[in-house]
Amino acid sequence: VNSGGQSTSRWGIKGTEDLGGGLSAIFQLEGQINYDVGEGAGSGALNFKRRGYVGLKGGFGQVTLGRDYTPMFWTTIDNDQGGMAHSIAAFLLGFSTRTSNGVNYKGDFGALQVRGLWAASEAAGVDDVLGASVGYDGGAWGVNAAYHDESGNKISHVGAEVKFGGLGLGVNFVDPDNADDPSIGLSATLGVGASGNILFNYVDRDRAGVAGESLFQLMYRHTLSKRTNWYAGFLDFDAGGTELRAGIRHRF
Repeated sequence: VNSGGQSTSRWGIKGTEDLGGGLSAIFQLEGQINYDVGEGAGSGALNFKRRGYVGLKGGFGQVTLGRDYTPMFWTTIDNDQGGMAHSIAAFLLGFSTRTSNGVNYKGDFGALQVRGLWAASEAAGVDDVLGASVGYDGGAWGVNAAYHDESGNKISHVGAEVKFGGLGLGVNFVDPDNADDPSIGLSATLGVGASGNILFNYVDRDRAGVAGESLFQLMYRHTLSKRTNWYAGFLDFDAGGTELRAGIRHRF
């Protein structure tokens, strides 16, 4: 029995205050909980290291200060049709999916979305983290690209998704400059009846000093209500063995 087979179990609070003139103050605090043992991740004490920020939102977009996901993490998630992204995106990227001490920008302009990140290192000899992304969501299809610079490793990403009725296909290419070849992620989802989905993921990751890293995942997910679903399937980590997974997820 383990926690977070479909997505990491989490608890948090978030809020917004209307400041007038189209401007709002926003905040979010989010921490991981391992429900199989009933405690926070790591040392056991609940903290908010998943996300913790405060900011302002308006017609210009939103600017937040604190800890949040990187622009490149969001772009890879956007193209992941499999919907089991907590294990896929981090495996595909091979670097920090969140940054602390960050200044994050997000702007939505119709179908166009722009993100930016600057995260101060606050430590001698450690570089700041920089990130940016741009994406277009046309409804039945979408494309995006991102750039990430962390500890001297410069990483580029391009991806796309397309949907045909109940069929969705997605692809991600992530190219770190410390790897010989780009990492590739493929995903698909196929609707089954009114409440079911077959989910597929394949990732082939190239990373300096590590050979033969791949991931294959085939899952079935069945919706019971707007907030609850169950899932079952098979996952194979090239470097970490195989898993049979079955579980239930509830969101509130």
